[in-house]
Amino acid sequence: MVTLNQLSIVLLTALAAASCKSDSSFKAGIATETPVVQPTPEPAPVVDEANSKAQTPAVFEDLGSLTDKHKVSLKVDVVFAVDTSASMDDEILAVQNNLQKLVSTLNDGKLDSRIHLLLDQILMLPAGSDPNKIAFVQQRVDSGDAISRLNLLFGGMYAASYRNIDGTVQATPMPFRKDAALEVVVISDDNGSGTGNLAADFDPSKTLKATFNAIIGLPTSVASDTCNLSNIGMEYITLAAASKGSQLDICAADWSALITRLSTDMVKRSVTFALSKKPADPSKIIVTLDKQKMAANEWTYDAKTNSVTLTKTTAVKDGSDITLNYNPGA
Repeated sequence: MVTLNQLSIVLLTALAAASCKSDSSFKAGIATETPVVQPTPEPAPVVDEANSKAQTPAVFEDLGSLTDKHKVSLKVDVVFAVDTSASMDDEILAVQNNLQKLVSTLNDGKLDSRIHLLLDQILMLPAGSDPNKIAFVQQRVDSGDAISRLNLLFGGMYAASYRNIDGTVQATPMPFRKDAALEVVVISDDNGSGTGNLAADFDPSKTLKATFNAIIGLPTSVASDTCNLSNIGMEYITLAAASKGSQLDICAADWSALITRLSTDMVKRSVTFALSKKPADPSKIIVTLDKQKMAANEWTYDAKTNSVTLTKTTAVKDGSDITLNYNPGA
């Protein structure tokens, strides 16, 4: 016969064994199983694809063996040397009427421009012209001496000739900025001639790194009642060709289009970058803007100038880094 004490021992032993097999507790003498709490998994990180692409440096498998690095400058100093001889009255009026168009086009291209007008007249500029971005240098430019006049300007000889757009003397001449591109524009219906006025005489120290542009008589120019050419501007054509500047026809009927072309060329040059060698395969050039790879349709390669021009410039900033990676040709 099983006694009450023996039955109690058997029940207690069974309960103890059950407690070893499960996580349980006792409430009011009743065994209740406590569920095992599983750790909550951490949520997967949310990836903002747009931002992650903009912040993650580009990684390429084949960058090519050659790397050219450039720094973007969106600052440009523009110097107009305007021939004010008697035959230039119509052209001077055209410069006056279209100067604001040039400034607007440069601004639309995100360029921070400063314009120095070298001539012995104070032109009436359009309302809204920024007095901090345009200055007159009141010195005469004759039909054949634009090059020597420019050399005197860059040599600091005309500091006392600087005028504000209202004709008052500038206490401090508007400076040329060291980190700005320099664009020179000669407007003349004649050619450089005489001592100091040949193409080889420009920038005698060869330190300016200027792009030379010319609105002059071209070999293809057609004289008219409003455009009496004295000479083809061969000295200025030579300088423009050497510096890859613009050569524009002074006898053009539409000066608005002429100035638009000039300013558009300046904007394009601000985002054009030379390669140090000819690439073996231009289609395999890798262009990066601030460490981000640019798509092939966001830039173009010009074999004639061996340079890359950005066609998508929304992300370009002053000081942006441009890197060109490629394999050079044989």
